[in-house]
Amino acid sequence: MDKFCNRLEILIKENKTKKRDLADAINKSPQAITEMVKDRMNPSLDTIRAIARYYGVSEEWLEHGSGQKIMEESPGYVPSVFYEKLDPAELEVLKLLRDSPEIQTIVKALGVSKEVQQDALDAVEALVKLPKNQRKKHLGKMFEDLDKK
Repeated sequence: MDKFCNRLEILIKENKTKKRDLADAINKSPQAITEMVKDRMNPSLDTIRAIARYYGVSEEWLEHGSGQKIMEESPGYVPSVFYEKLDPAELEVLKLLRDSPEIQTIVKALGVSKEVQQDALDAVEALVKLPKNQRKKHLGKMFEDLDKK
């Protein structure tokens, strides 16, 4: 399994991903995914990064086959492949939160690296994935903690 195409094919099969879903998630055509799986197209680093993030695997493993397969996860990280398990209403809430100028401004105002900014946005995604009865509990706790500061 020394080729990118083999590792990509394994991820698609292991996760029972439709090529169209992966393509949509990384802004590529389904044909481009097929070409990568058949080793007729070399992905860019940005594409490798997007695929790795989608599946929650390390870029190093995906690109070169070295290192650990599973990415060292930061708290709140949710691989994109799990979005498929959300119902349409949850996906809409997630989109509203991710696209919210207020959330983006708050995250950018933290004055931290892009990686930490992404971790903060991933934490918002993790919150959306919580069972509905737990969201209020966690949101309430978050605001209580902020009020104490």
